[in-house]
Amino acid sequence: MEQSFFDSIYFLHCPGLAETFLDVLLSSVPIWLAVMIGLVIGQLPNTKRLNLETVGVELDEMGAVKVDEFSRTNVPSIWAVGDVTNRLNLTPVALMKGTCFSKTIFGGQPTKPDYSNVPCAVFCIPPLCVVGLSEEEAIEQAKGDISIFTSTRQEKTVMKLVVDSETNKVIGASMCGPDAPEIMQSSSSIYY
Repeated sequence: MEQSFFDSIYFLHCPGLAETFLDVLLSSVPIWLAVMIGLVIGQLPNTKRLNLETVGVELDEMGAVKVDEFSRTNVPSIWAVGDVTNRLNLTPVALMKGTCFSKTIFGGQPTKPDYSNVPCAVFCIPPLCVVGLSEEEAIEQAKGDISIFTSTRQEKTVMKLVVDSETNKVIGASMCGPDAPEIMQSSSSIYY
């Protein structure tokens, strides 16, 4: 029995991911897919041995460091970024938070993390990844025209860029193929 690629994949925490790729991939191309099921249990922030309570830093019920929108704790001289804050624990988010922290502390430019352009990946075979607006979202939100660029490579890779035609700014990207999550993670830095 032939199956469409997207008939066998569940997209958790990535609303609209399948639709982003459907207009790039030909649904009539038969792809055999072995579905692998994994269990994601998460992890707790590893703050116990830091003895933060001795200096008065507040922790939540999970042990995460409580911070404000600029990553400052309740102790004015202590800041926290990354997984210890238990807020969207993803590598690109940690990079963004580090950048915002540096701008705030060392650059004198108070900067809050913007979670609207966090890359989202599905680690299947082949992996899928999106960042920014989908084509449909861009059309709905556009003040002017948008341009769509697609690319297909021999090694079964497809990519789409959604570009604001007026500013030539990339406002969304999606990719399906080898190393897609790593490529999209590095390209997502254009949003910060």
